[in-house]
Amino acid sequence: MDNKVRMVARSGLVFLLILLAVLPFVSVPIPPMTDFCQHVMVAHVLNHYRDTDLNYREFFDVSYSTAPTMLAYFWLSFLQRMSGPFTGGKIYLIFFVLALWISQRFYLSKLKIEDPSIIALASLPLAFSWYVYMGYMPFIMTLPLYLFLLGWWMSRPSSFLRSAVAGIILIVTYGFHVVGAAVGVFSILCPSVLPGVREKGVWRRWLTDVLALCPLFVFLVIYLKLGEGPNVIVTYREPINTMKAFIGGTFGSLAEPVVWIGILGLGGFCITVLYIIFKRRHNPSVLILSLSLCLIGLLMPNSLGSLWPAGPRLFPYAILSGIGLLNLQRYGRRIFIVVISVVMILMSFITIDKSHEVSKEYKQILSGVSKIEYGKRLLPIFIEPHKGSRYTYPSLWVSVAYNIIRGGSQPYVFASPYVKTNATPLKFKSYDAYGYAFLFKESVEAEEYRGVSDDYDYVLIWGEDPGIQSVIGAEMRLVYLNSPLKIYGQKDQ
Repeated sequence: MDNKVRMVARSGLVFLLILLAVLPFVSVPIPPMTDFCQHVMVAHVLNHYRDTDLNYREFFDVSYSTAPTMLAYFWLSFLQRMSGPFTGGKIYLIFFVLALWISQRFYLSKLKIEDPSIIALASLPLAFSWYVYMGYMPFIMTLPLYLFLLGWWMSRPSSFLRSAVAGIILIVTYGFHVVGAAVGVFSILCPSVLPGVREKGVWRRWLTDVLALCPLFVFLVIYLKLGEGPNVIVTYREPINTMKAFIGGTFGSLAEPVVWIGILGLGGFCITVLYIIFKRRHNPSVLILSLSLCLIGLLMPNSLGSLWPAGPRLFPYAILSGIGLLNLQRYGRRIFIVVISVVMILMSFITIDKSHEVSKEYKQILSGVSKIEYGKRLLPIFIEPHKGSRYTYPSLWVSVAYNIIRGGSQPYVFASPYVKTNATPLKFKSYDAYGYAFLFKESVEAEEYRGVSDDYDYVLIWGEDPGIQSVIGAEMRLVYLNSPLKIYGQKDQ
């Protein structure tokens, strides 16, 4: 096979596997991801804040700050202006997958790994990870940014230019999520990625390198001290549960078979890395960095208040940096191509099948959209909010789509103070007015919903609970029924 044919074949393989990664996003009207509609809603409000029909101004204030995630919402709102709310969210996810492969290739090429375009495909299974299907849209975009940072930092000698560019990447990363910025800071400070630390002039180089952190430090001080930073409550778990969260937090997915494929893939990855280390073909700096991220992630708390999970979030970064250890020879690369192709085909088609199953439920949940007046206040009540997937909660926030399409508000929109980290540009004008938000209450008596018609124009119930239906039906009228979906409105409407 000549070089031209080989190049076309490899390009075709890369295109095919990237396509397999994004097909589950685009094959359904709304991707079945827990927080997807929430993030789409925030960006949609930014774009339509002055729309009198949607009436967002009555319920929210828009307040930009130096808090993390602001860039994520700017980027998402830009995409929505070009294509609409849900399509804009899908484009965001497609961009994430493309950026993940491009950044992984960039990182590997800087490490002089042979055939970086092919080895970079090892990052694509993360498109099916728990963080993606939980809809953590700001967070996942830090993964490719982290790889760009690593590739830049590890391939250049200490200089003001290196620090300046790294500082910019850290600020951009922070603008999507603080965890990515924190991991980037560690990777800069970690001795394994500081070239020549034992040579003369090490302290001058250290000072030059630390300059990369100064802009980020300023943003953090403003956010934590001068703004409204989060209250941190440290929570640890038992060691065995920490390990489960560490692995499951990465490989948990919408469809259970995908979880086991991911865990088997992780086992194969570890065995391959051990073989490469045994053959002394590994990069010691990359090995130290990847292992350090794993160790710190395991030792960190499982939760830092509103930042959940905390420690387990470091595992995807450890994997992506550890892919830099896949210094495979020709025969090994051929085996890798077969394995990654089979993994991606299985993950993609299993996830597509599950996505279509959830999408049917979404269609029924949203079938009453036309019965809701524009710009009104809605209370969703999901009798079993965690159904639909063993590892993710695809229907938890899909009711927010009502507020995207018809405007208005509900108590679970990602706005402060509901979002306790204040990492959102939206603020409720009067959050105390949103009573009866019992979604996360362990047990709710039907009588606790008495008086709900005073706070809300509509109540949406998904599921069956005769007691709750009786209480709400006594003070509101049923305006739509598509069992198990019931929508109640004011009696005078």
